[in-house]
Amino acid sequence: MALSIVHRATGLALYFGTLLLAWWLIAAASGPTAYANVQPSPAVRSAS
Repeated sequence: MALSIVHRATGLALYFGTLLLAWWLIAAASGPTAYANVQPSPAVRSAS
């Protein structure tokens, strides 16, 4: 049962990660303004 739950969780993570990657790549291909909108703010980058 635990393996089934882990399998489902990793599948969801891959699904949402693929959506985020596609969003980022489309923004990067669209130009600097769209790409800047997708990038995290400087405050978020300095916190990590």
